[in-house]
Amino acid sequence: MQKIIAWVIVVLVVVWVIFAFIDKQKQDTAPLAVSPSSDTTSAVPADDNASVVETAVANASISYTANGFSPDVVTVKKGTMVIFSNESGKDFWPASAIHPTHTVYPGSSVAKCGTPDASAIFDACAGVASGSTWSFVFNEIGSWKYHDHLNAAHFGTIVVTK
Repeated sequence: MQKIIAWVIVVLVVVWVIFAFIDKQKQDTAPLAVSPSSDTTSAVPADDNASVVETAVANASISYTANGFSPDVVTVKKGTMVIFSNESGKDFWPASAIHPTHTVYPGSSVAKCGTPDASAIFDACAGVASGSTWSFVFNEIGSWKYHDHLNAAHFGTIVVTK
């Protein structure tokens, strides 16, 4: 009887692990609705009587801290450079989802690190030291999940619009 109970527990744990893995994969690839972000536009009045003019900014910034990415969702226009700043006190490695392959952003793959294609992929390809930055220009429209390869529990989303 004890062997049967032990086997039932083992089977339940295996099923739970499988469902947790499937849910994580869905989270890494699920689309996100586009929403406005203060990181992508700036309101600049020409003078005191002028109306507010919306202009696209050339880049957006994301900070990485001990608690993860902030903001964790950023909406930018196609061609925007996103600058990842490491304020965590330890190395981090920003890269496209899915961990560990980094293949969600078109053309990206951890297998391209260390090759001539490395500069064109959404993958730092190595740890970024505390106090340093790494940047990437987003030229593909869509919702792109990413993570810290050194701590895959920290993740975020870049939404790229026209």
